[in-house]
Amino acid sequence: METKIKSITNWIIRHKGELVVLFVFLLFAFGYNIYRVQGDGKLYYALLERTLNIPDPESAPNFLELGFLQSICSFFNMPFYLAGYAIEKMLAAPILLKGITLRSAFINIASNFYIGASIILIFKILAMLNFKHRISSVLSILFSTSAFVAAVVMPAYNHAVDVLIVTFFIYVILKRERMLPIKSFWIGAVYSLAIASRYFNFVLIVPLLVMLMIKKDYSRIKYILFGFFSTIWILPVLFYYYNGSPFNPCFSQEAVGNVIHRMTLFPKYTFRYFVHPLHGLFVWSPVTILSAIGLGVMPRDKKEIGYMFLAMWALIVMMNGYFFEWTAGWSFSNRYLTGLFPIYIVGLAALAEKYGKRIVVLAAALTFYSVFLFFNWYMCVIDGGWGTPWNMIEAWQRGKFFYSTGKELNFRVFCEMMYEHSRYKYIFRGFN
Repeated sequence: METKIKSITNWIIRHKGELVVLFVFLLFAFGYNIYRVQGDGKLYYALLERTLNIPDPESAPNFLELGFLQSICSFFNMPFYLAGYAIEKMLAAPILLKGITLRSAFINIASNFYIGASIILIFKILAMLNFKHRISSVLSILFSTSAFVAAVVMPAYNHAVDVLIVTFFIYVILKRERMLPIKSFWIGAVYSLAIASRYFNFVLIVPLLVMLMIKKDYSRIKYILFGFFSTIWILPVLFYYYNGSPFNPCFSQEAVGNVIHRMTLFPKYTFRYFVHPLHGLFVWSPVTILSAIGLGVMPRDKKEIGYMFLAMWALIVMMNGYFFEWTAGWSFSNRYLTGLFPIYIVGLAALAEKYGKRIVVLAAALTFYSVFLFFNWYMCVIDGGWGTPWNMIEAWQRGKFFYSTGKELNFRVFCEMMYEHSRYKYIFRGFN
């Protein structure tokens, strides 16, 4: 018994970083989970119910109106949906609380789970890189960017799944040096999954292949490509199943034409993803500026990793720069860049490694700004789709919410509304 207790204690000590971050994440997640699907999440949710051929679906939008909708997310969320649906049928009671069904609540839990799994993976990545400031780096990026939002208020969207897949992709890439070349097959296999998660992820492999070509590591390139071509068949199969053609990434030819017609010949929206007040990454999540700097000043033995991650970051933003809907609609920061979560963390941890506590303190201050902005966005102090940080300042100057609440905007009311939006209020009030 004593040996078992000692073993458990040692395990907790070894993994205290992951446990601390997971505790903080889940504390806020369970407090602010919406436990229902909304926005484009309804489309993904309906796609899931269509895939399962549910006889009593909750959501059934017109799929002919859809553009790109990556269906792989449905398969990740499927076990959670089925668990909630099965419990509903056993209890013969579809309503959980305040009109929220168990199945939609379980989809929210799925998003929590995938971001939680990503946190565990990113700690393994930071351990491989021998970076010390792991807890502060992960917490800063988690609460500064749209990763937390993807887990909590955007269930059924594909962003939480995308974060997990891209984080695993980064993990497998970094692990390659410890693997035989033949095991690089898994890099190609996970790469296929990343493309199925979000189509623009196809650019992620380019910096790695260029780096391997410079090193003349053709053996690894061969197995990576073998892994890719052995698994990419999943994409045309999904296209055929959902869209009627293995070459059609949209739900209708009309949607294909509409999307392509509105794409630009030049990635003219690229810089807006960084600096535009409307969901620009550096404006809403300025801690990522430190991440970009950190990737450029990685330790000498990790320089190529930093440059590779910077190239991945740049290529993802550039590809999104062709896309007409660069604002990302209803979004905290820019949700189209959520998948870069592990790259942001590596960059911030690298900068903290080089400059120590000064960076940790600066990152904490920038994180506080983003968290405050999040609650202003979440509680409609500013418009969720078109509000900017400047609008937040104006709202506080006027003492008025963007949407009329009948209340004056001040610090006391703001704190009261944070409590009202929290699920923990039910603990104190009961469920009536």
